[in-house]
Amino acid sequence: MISFVCSVGNIPLAAVLWNGGISFGDAIAFIFADLIILPILNIYRKYYGMKMAAFLFATFYAAMAGAALIVELIFGVLGLVPAQRNARVVDASITWNYTTRRTDIAECLKRAMNRHSQSLCFQSRGLILSKSARC
Repeated sequence: MISFVCSVGNIPLAAVLWNGGISFGDAIAFIFADLIILPILNIYRKYYGMKMAAFLFATFYAAMAGAALIVELIFGVLGLVPAQRNARVVDASITWNYTTRRTDIAECLKRAMNRHSQSLCFQSRGLILSKSARC
């Protein structure tokens, strides 16, 4: 199955490719490449037309390749490319922590406010109390 993977999904894949031996610049290019995948190019085509979609493809491809080459060269000259390829991709799991509880509380408040707001109606003359949701 072919599906869109945003930049967040590209980072672990770039780490796997980096561990597999591709150059640092190639890993950067892989991260930037999510702007020129087929579904997005199709959106560009539908929204802007074929000529502009082709221009965007060429522009994004040149920017991706150029940026990766510049990063590779600058990082290589400054000695910033890591010598060891020991990036780890860890398995994530769902955990119950303070952010989960905070999200649950916010959801409960949102639902309570939504129920309460159905009895209030805002019109141009001000706030009018109503027993129904229609105004």
